[in-house]
Amino acid sequence: MPSANSLALGLEDTPMVVLTTSYVALSDHDDLETMASEAYDLALQALIDNYRDREGVVYCRFRLLSGEPGTVTDERKLLWSNSEGATPADSLTFGTNNMSDILADPRWTTNKVRMYWVSVVSGSQDDIDTGEYESETEWVVEYFDEQIPDDPEPNDPAEDECFVIGDWNPWPLTSRTRFVLWQSLICLNNDLQQGLADRSGESDGSEHPQDSSFMQEFPSLVKAESRSWWNSLQKSCIRLIEAMRTGEQWNPRTPGEEALILVACGEDRLNEADFQIHENTILLEQFETLPVGTKDKYDDDEDENSGVDPDFDWCEVPNALAGDGDIAILWDEDLMGVESPDDMKNQMIGMGDYRAEAWHKPFDRYQQYGNFPSTLF
Repeated sequence: MPSANSLALGLEDTPMVVLTTSYVALSDHDDLETMASEAYDLALQALIDNYRDREGVVYCRFRLLSGEPGTVTDERKLLWSNSEGATPADSLTFGTNNMSDILADPRWTTNKVRMYWVSVVSGSQDDIDTGEYESETEWVVEYFDEQIPDDPEPNDPAEDECFVIGDWNPWPLTSRTRFVLWQSLICLNNDLQQGLADRSGESDGSEHPQDSSFMQEFPSLVKAESRSWWNSLQKSCIRLIEAMRTGEQWNPRTPGEEALILVACGEDRLNEADFQIHENTILLEQFETLPVGTKDKYDDDEDENSGVDPDFDWCEVPNALAGDGDIAILWDEDLMGVESPDDMKNQMIGMGDYRAEAWHKPFDRYQQYGNFPSTLF
């Protein structure tokens, strides 16, 4: 639990205990209102403050505490102490049903904010002492002259480092696996480049490529696309090649990049990459200096001892990079149309837009913050 001076005192001046902690995006007003209503019905104190996660999204931390809302008079609205000794620059009170009005204040996205319940007493001190008084529960919202704080409970750094490229690469994208995938993407890019070569010399990018043999590994829904569409796909392939070489920003940002990784992890492509590595002395020397991979610590012991090479577990790589295997559905001819977000099956699995025209559109999480660190899902 937090230190006592970071929490309000209960009715008998005893520190409250944190019963539960929830984290809700600031934009999810309904969820916050529901939790606040439940706390009110249970006569338990609720403490809400804000923070910004490392992706820049503002969240609210909702702590349900063991004590009842503190009782104060009209003259005393500040119930909470502050562990840093700071006092609010502004303090406002609201009714219990005004959560939407409270969260609409723009300072929630710029300043440190804290809010909690109080029971405001109307009556004399004698009335308070004898318990014969009327009270009304209100929110106290305090705004501080401090920037919105960072995540109060970030991921364990030791664990987080396992999912960001550093001195070692986590399974399934071990060092050797990434090296082979890097070469496979290079081979794939060479075929794209050769197939898209303009042999007429007068292309405006709108016509269909003259040589379509390089398309055979891709789903039917994109094979009729124009040269400019395929040129964009080749540029995506070049980006992924550099990402695999450096280990930076290797996660696919578009459906097209997901498709490229899936194709590059195909058996024929991997055999071609392996051939290129063993035919090139420099590449082979580089590859052989890389450490043999190990599976991550969450695998079952029986899997670790099964004799399966932790390097080159290609069935796991596309999903680990993309977060799901939705892109593979596009190769199923029986599910034609599933790429459209209007399709019922698409909606059932929450697939999103995988139509050809969306293949080069970044996923939502990359549209505003495109430079995420390399991660395995």
